[in-house]
Amino acid sequence: MGPRVDQHLADILESITDAFLSVDSQWRFTYLNQQAEALLGTTREALLGRNMWEIFPAHPDSLNFHQALDQHSSLTYTAFYPSFNKWFTVRLFPSQQGLSAIFQDITERTQWEGKLEESEKRFRALIENCSDGIALVNTEGALLYASPSIVRITGFTPEELLAKNGFDRVHPDDLHLVRELFRHLLEKHGTSLSAPFRYQHKDGSWHWIEGTATNLLNDLQAVVFNFRDIMDRKQAEEQLQFYAHFAQSISDAVISGDMHYCILSERLYGWKREEVLGKHSSDILSTSFPDPSGSDWLAHVFTEGFWKGEVSHKRKDGTSLTILASVSAVKDFSGSIIGFVTVNRDITASKQAMEQLRQSEQRFRLLAEHAPDIIARFDRELRHLYVNPATVKVTGIPVEVYVGKTNRELGMPADLIASWDIYLRKVFETGQQQTLEFAFPSPIGVKHYQTLVVPEYDTHGSIMSVLCVSRDVTDLKQLQERVWKSEQQLQAIIDGSTALIYLTDMQGRYLLINSQYEKLFHVTKKQIVGKTAADLFPKEIADTFQAHDQEVLQVGTERAWEEGIPQDDGLHIYLSVKFPLFDPTGVPYAVCGISTDITERKELEKRAVQDCGIGIAREHQAKIFERFYRVGSTTDNTFPGLGMGLYISHEIVQQHGGSIWVNSAAGKGSTFSFSLPLRAKG
Repeated sequence: MGPRVDQHLADILESITDAFLSVDSQWRFTYLNQQAEALLGTTREALLGRNMWEIFPAHPDSLNFHQALDQHSSLTYTAFYPSFNKWFTVRLFPSQQGLSAIFQDITERTQWEGKLEESEKRFRALIENCSDGIALVNTEGALLYASPSIVRITGFTPEELLAKNGFDRVHPDDLHLVRELFRHLLEKHGTSLSAPFRYQHKDGSWHWIEGTATNLLNDLQAVVFNFRDIMDRKQAEEQLQFYAHFAQSISDAVISGDMHYCILSERLYGWKREEVLGKHSSDILSTSFPDPSGSDWLAHVFTEGFWKGEVSHKRKDGTSLTILASVSAVKDFSGSIIGFVTVNRDITASKQAMEQLRQSEQRFRLLAEHAPDIIARFDRELRHLYVNPATVKVTGIPVEVYVGKTNRELGMPADLIASWDIYLRKVFETGQQQTLEFAFPSPIGVKHYQTLVVPEYDTHGSIMSVLCVSRDVTDLKQLQERVWKSEQQLQAIIDGSTALIYLTDMQGRYLLINSQYEKLFHVTKKQIVGKTAADLFPKEIADTFQAHDQEVLQVGTERAWEEGIPQDDGLHIYLSVKFPLFDPTGVPYAVCGISTDITERKELEKRAVQDCGIGIAREHQAKIFERFYRVGSTTDNTFPGLGMGLYISHEIVQQHGGSIWVNSAAGKGSTFSFSLPLRAKG
């Protein structure tokens, strides 16, 4: 049995919301908390003791894990795990046994950060590319910020006007009105006022400006001023009729022109208006057609009035774009074609995404087709969208029969249908992955499977299908059953022993005790796990136990000691045999002890004979065990006997390696004692 995690620490790890796991130096799982079980979609019993890389051979973090373990250093990084569709902050740190990892789910935070970044990008793009000018001014009218479009409207760069008062270039006839409106604006937060006025351009000319100012001093510490040049308004109105034909179109880019010339979208292609006016679009865009039939687009427009298809264009900087083009003919009142309106949508990113999706699907099929696991995909009606060859091999049902059918339509067992339907619907409803186990009566016998059921999302974040990966755990189930039976048999054996049997880890913490240990020391197997001898016995005795355990670990072999252990009826003497347990790599991980009570035997080693006679004077005590020595009486100077009894007793005890002695005093009687060793010397 491997080392157990300290119970207090285990309670903490089981209560945290992050996934936690530990592996030893051989990459075998030694611990997983319940969050790690949920994340990996399996139980800790299925993983403990197994090699991490055998279970997850395509793990994206193998380099980080190896670096942390090899260098015995901590490592923190953020990574996206496609198999979980989640972002994690991973913290790796070396532990006493190997390496530990904490996976903190930061998916929601990362998504919000991404949305915030996208929002900020859109805001910056809006500000920087907005045709209207945007400026921030203080309460005195001095410029604090101006968008790049101010150059087009005023001729000045933002830097040239920064910190200068905007009223200085307002037309004298309009200045009083503008100042009065500004004063009213400052009186109340949130107020907005609009007015047209003339502003002096950098070239000295006066331009009509339409401006709207909003008091946001409480929020931005500034007044926001939105303005536009309205000099071209009349020209725009005159051109309105020409553009009315396509005004309702939603466009990414618009190319408009007569039969010979064009106006080109600057934002998409990079060309300025004045650079392309009067030029043929074919001379600018280097148009090519992925589909050769697209080269007949012009004929199609003349006959049908429109054409739609994919084309390849070149931007001004030479980069290529994939465009979805919609070309419509513009006709005059007589029905004659006088020009074209082309609405172009940049689908480069979409095409790249489609290609990536195609490659991803190809990789999925390549892996799935050769995977030993059963892999199946279901739609929302619980119909099969895909099954791999392993599924066919187990069930004997061809792929073409599976596709488009439910488990019920395929005639699967009723109990299996009910279980699968519940789990599949739960994933569709909650978006949370599930794990189920089931038995399947295959043509080669009953097989046990463990299945991970995970949602698959479309580009809009909606669940479009559910993927199921079923692993054959029949051998594992059988092995677990055999291990369980072996453990039960072993527990029965050690519980039937009258000796004390116990197991401690490298730090002296109890991992296992037998029933005799429970009975004598009033502690259960569950209560003692994680405790040390210091929690049960006096310090001196506990220190002795610890010293003996450490000696066993140091020498790496069996040792035996006589150990005194206090019990309810007093101190008992035990003969303790202790030996180390080794893992498959030869590293000790625990100490096993078997202690036999030898208290009664020890009592038999020592015996004494006492009388209440006249006693023996001190000067005779050293000689009474000599042959023929007798002690004379103090009254008649005679003492019955030959002086051989004590001599013979001394010789017998000596032959057995023991000792004999006397405690006596004149007039107080004598006590003769001897002791014998348990084992013969030599």
